[in-house]
Order: sequence, then structure tokens, then C-alpha cells
Amino acid sequence: MIFYAKSHPFMTLDEHTKMVEKKYDDLLEMKELYFGSDEIKMIKIACHYHDIGKINKIFQEKLKGISNKDQKPHGYLSVLLLNYKDLSEILNENKRNFEIILNAIYFHHKRENENNDDIKEFGRNNLQENANSYFRKEVILKFINLHKVYNKEKGFMDNDFWYRYVIVKGILNKCDWCASASIDEEIPVEVKGEESINNKIVERFHSLKPLQQFMKEHRNDNVALIASTGGGKTEGALLWLNDEKGFFTLPMKVSANSIFERIKEFYLSNVAILHSDCFRFYEDEKNIYLDEIEQAEHDKLINYQIAKNLSYPLTVCTIDQIFKFAYKTLGTEHILATMRYSKVIVDELQSYSPELLATIIYGLQLIHKIGGKFAIITATLPKFVLEDLKECHVQFQSFQHDIPDRHKIEIIDKDLKEDVERIKEVSKHKKVLIICNTVAKAQEIYQMFQDNKTNVYLLHSRFLKKDRELIERKVINFSNGNENGICISTQIVEASLDIDFDVLYTYMSSVDSLIQRMGRIYRNRRNDSHETNIYIYTKRDGIGGVYDPEIFEESLQAIWKYNHQIFLEEEKLKCIDEVYDIKGIKELNYYNRYRKKLENLKGTRPMEYDSKDADDKFRDIHSVKLIPDIILNKHLDEIMQIVEELKEGKNKNKLVFALDEYCINYNLYKPIYKYEYIDHQSFVEGAQIYLTHCLYDFDEFLLQGQGLIIDKKQDDEQFV
Repeated sequence: MIFYAKSHPFMTLDEHTKMVEKKYDDLLEMKELYFGSDEIKMIKIACHYHDIGKINKIFQEKLKGISNKDQKPHGYLSVLLLNYKDLSEILNENKRNFEIILNAIYFHHKRENENNDDIKEFGRNNLQENANSYFRKEVILKFINLHKVYNKEKGFMDNDFWYRYVIVKGILNKCDWCASASIDEEIPVEVKGEESINNKIVERFHSLKPLQQFMKEHRNDNVALIASTGGGKTEGALLWLNDEKGFFTLPMKVSANSIFERIKEFYLSNVAILHSDCFRFYEDEKNIYLDEIEQAEHDKLINYQIAKNLSYPLTVCTIDQIFKFAYKTLGTEHILATMRYSKVIVDELQSYSPELLATIIYGLQLIHKIGGKFAIITATLPKFVLEDLKECHVQFQSFQHDIPDRHKIEIIDKDLKEDVERIKEVSKHKKVLIICNTVAKAQEIYQMFQDNKTNVYLLHSRFLKKDRELIERKVINFSNGNENGICISTQIVEASLDIDFDVLYTYMSSVDSLIQRMGRIYRNRRNDSHETNIYIYTKRDGIGGVYDPEIFEESLQAIWKYNHQIFLEEEKLKCIDEVYDIKGIKELNYYNRYRKKLENLKGTRPMEYDSKDADDKFRDIHSVKLIPDIILNKHLDEIMQIVEELKEGKNKNKLVFALDEYCINYNLYKPIYKYEYIDHQSFVEGAQIYLTHCLYDFDEFLLQGQGLIIDKKQDDEQFV
């Protein structure tokens, strides 16, 4: 009797199993040094038996279209067919290792535990006969194995067990998914000799900065590095990677895009990008003929799948793509298992909320314990973070910018909008950057410049994805060009964008965010004239939403002493240390939020959260997609065609990303039914895409406009 694992096309169980085992053998060929002998044996067994439960009668009948009866997940049934006596010699009589294998197989799909009695009954009725046929002998179903499977009530999965389970289950998932999708489990790092990233960096810059030399020398260590904008952090991070498998994480999609394009242009063609809007990067860049379009779309999807499986030598991503494993949810084990043989770069740590900061720090602790390496490269780093990473033996160093006298500051105790006329005059001769803390304020300021005859651009999060990308590119080109004018933005321009302006007008924020903003001015230039080029306005904008009120007040007090002075690089670091001093900050709500989150994560049991819970908690907020009704009416035919194809269930990933072009990512801080300007029913069934009746303002020719305009009375201050 032939037993099948898949249909469309049909594939036998033995064929699929051999493919999974081959994927694991290929992985070991590249990464065997990272795994112990026991781990190798356990993963091999898990790969061999993970789908064996598919031989049950109901599953086989369903594949052939002759039954629609309910069935039990095949992973649950597979554990009934594992016999410890048959495997004990391979496992060196280690029953604990056997239990790890059972759990890895049982949970290799994201499903909750079921009642053991129900599984037993289903096994007797639908598995026993086929098992005898498959193994060609009388098989005794091992119901006792079910009692060795973890559940929340028993809670026997201690830390040691969980770490070892993660490796087995994570690598099993990785190889299984790759076999099913016919994609590579790992793409080799093939950059040698002159083509290596290290050599390309040296060739491009001729010599290494002290920061970069430090990173190169400590490439085998966990590292925490403080350096200001323009100090060569990105190249330093790549030198630390040393052409090994790595992940480069950033706080925002715009900064991830910038770093991705920079790496791809100068250092490595075989680099992936992962975030919620990344699908466009996998489009075929070549001009193709009409009959090649279908193949190009296929290749695009395949490349995206490879990226989602974390198989590229280097992946640039936002933190939500990998650090969700900190919640120990089902389906994230492959991420942490991949960290066993990877290096992780965390850029711009200062950009995160206390809760997200705690999540990252706990994630780094897990990466260290699993055997991976990490590097923190940031403009600011609170001392309490280093204390929490003490067990990771972090090599810490601080580097000042080569140009110490870039910025002279003036603190102005009023609202920025009162100085609009003055700013207009300055913009005739200089490139001006205005940074607000909220979208609402940025839009208000932007409107006040509409009579200005110079270039004026607005950049924030409430533009259609396709429009925002155009604006980002325009702002980068504008900052590097010869024309003068104004860019008004929120804090999305703080990190990793390659921009350089002449003067900054900004609302006061936290000191770490403020210093990041300063890094967008005179990026690599000396302020020889000692002319004021940083203007800080104390009027509150987004305080209590975007920024912690206590941190705001401490920051204002710390920065005030440098009013009307050149703000030296060493003084910036002192200022940050003053605000985030361990003794002082422990009295603030900011630290309490951080500590509470960190302790909560340390106490989280495996599988306590499901993946959706983890996503929501990780982001702190709930994100939905909005389609302005004016955009729907303008592109009605295109949008409705996508929606109809989605209903048919075709090419879901491709279609969702196509629909994203007409959407705005919008963060909700309250239930959807409390928003009067958003339809309460999703525009697309099964998705979180909603119509909004707010005005959308954007000129595609001039690349100017306000974006989504929300009534101030309805608007939340937290948005950027």
C-alpha cells in the first residue's frame, strides 16, 4: 500500500521524508560544527518520523478526496509510532533526549494540545491498521508517549529542556518547510578573497576608523558599541560579521530599506530584507518579455519564501521579524535555532520603548545562551542595559565622532510655529530640517509653509506605501543635492537615513532621540563658523504618548546647560549618562516599565502565548491597514480585482502585497469601533484592511502633500 504525504501534486510519505532528511544533511554540511553529536542524532530522528502520523486512514482518504471526516493532527499521531526501545541505542539510553524528540514532533505544527483520550481513540480506529501495513509488522501504539508531551498544566519543560527542544524542533521546521517549498535551507556565504565584505570596505575607505578596527578585532565576541551618527557604525558592524551568517536589525522600515540598499550596492548582492512591506524588493529588476512575467513572479515569491525562512547569508530586517522568539511561542523555534549559527546586529537601540527594549535585551540573552553572537551599535546605551547583559560577557566601547564641533545649540522656550517666518528666510540659503514629535504637528507646520517658494517636503508614516517611498527617495536626493529648501518630518528620519542638512529646528524630545536628530545635521562637516545650527523648541508635542514625561523633563534639564554653546561629542554622551543614570532612573516610570517587562519575559512559560498574542505584545500596539475612500474610488478597478482574487484564495502573499500599495499602515491605541473615521468592518474578509473617510492629500508630480488628514479632535498624539 502506498502512503502519501501531499497532494497537488501527489508525493509519497517516503519521498517527502527523504527530501526533509536531504535538507538536513545539506544544512549539516555547512553548519555541523555548531551542533553537538546528541543534537545531530535527535534532529535526524525527528526528521525521519515527523510526518509518520499521516499514514492514518482519514488523512489518506482526504488526500484522495474520498473523505471529509474530522481528523487529529498528524504530529500528535506520529508520537504514537515512536518506540524508545528501538531508538535507545542511538540516543545512548537517554530518555530525556527521547522526550525532546517527542515534543518536537508533536508540536511541529502550530496547534494546541488536545485531549489524550481523543487522540488514543482516533489512533486505535484509524492508525493501527495502516501502521501494521506501513511497517509490515504488528505495531504497538505507544500511548504512554502522550504523557511525555509538554502542556501548560504539567509545565515540565524547564529551561535546559526548552533550549534543547528549540534546537531540535526549530531545525526540523526549517528543513520541513524548505522541503515542502523546494527552496534552499541555507544559502552558502560565498564571498571570498577580493569579493569579501571586509576587503570591499577596506578598498572603499582605504583605512579603518578606530571604531571599525575595534569591531574587526572583536568579531568573535558579543559587543556593545556607542558611536554618533556618521561614525562608520554600519561598516563596523559588517566587519564584525566577518562574512558569516548574520541579521542586521533596525527600528523602522525606512532605515531598514536604506541599509539594505546600501549593503546591496556596495558590499553583497545576495542580501535579503524582511519587514511588513518588503515584497517589492524581490521583484525582478531586469526588463522582461511578456512571456517571462509568470516565471518572474514565481521567482519573486520563491526568493521571498527563502527570506522568510531566514536562509540568506545576510538579512536586513525590523526587529519584529526575529525577536518574537522572546515570547517562546509555537512557530518561532526555528528563529532561535537559526541563531545558533548566526550573528545578530541591533542598530539604534535607543529608538525603542521601554517594553521593546526589554524584549530585545531578553532576546539577546537567549541568543547568547543558545550559542549565537550579537553586536549592539547605537548612539546611546543606558548603563542598566549593560548590567542586564553582564552574563553575556559583552565587550563595551564608546567612540566619539571624528569631528567634535559639528553642532551649536539654542534652546527656545516657545512653539516652533511662532518662528515660521524666520525659518522661511533661512531656507532660501540653506537646507532646513524640521522634526516634530507627532504627525498632526508636522502637518500643521507643513501647512504654514504652503506660500513658500522654496522646496518644501513632508515625510511621516501616514502616506500610502508607494507615495512614502517616493518621498523618502526625494528627501535623500534633496539633502545630497544643490538646492535649498525644507523637509518637515517626524522621528522616522532619526535613524539610518543617509541625509545631511544644514540646520535643524526641532521640538524637544528625549535626549537620546534629540542627539539622533542632531546627527542629521553636519553629518561629516565641521562647524568652523560656530554658527548655531540646532534650534530646540520646548513647547510640548507628543509628550506622554511618544515620549515619557519624566524622561522629557530630565532631558530638558540636562540639555539646558549647553544652551548657546558648541555641543561637543563627549558632552552628548555625558548628557545621556546623566539622564539615564542608574541611581536616578530607577525612580522613574520608564525604568519600572522596562524592568517589569523584562521580568515578565523571564517568567514566561513555553507556549504561554500564541503567535498573535506575541505579535500584539511585541509591537505594543495594534497595526491595521487603511485605504482612504478617495484612493479606492481613484483605483477602484485595480483594487477590486485584487480583492476578488484574494477571495478565490490565489497567490495570497502576492495579492496582499499588491494591495499594500494602496494602504497606509495605521497604529490603533483603542478598539476599532471607537474610531469614527474608520469603517468598523474590514474591507477584505479575513484581513485587517479598513476603509477610512479622511481626506488624503498628495501630488504625485510634485511629491508634496499632507498625506492622511485626521481631524485634530479625533487624532491620537502618539502617531509618528
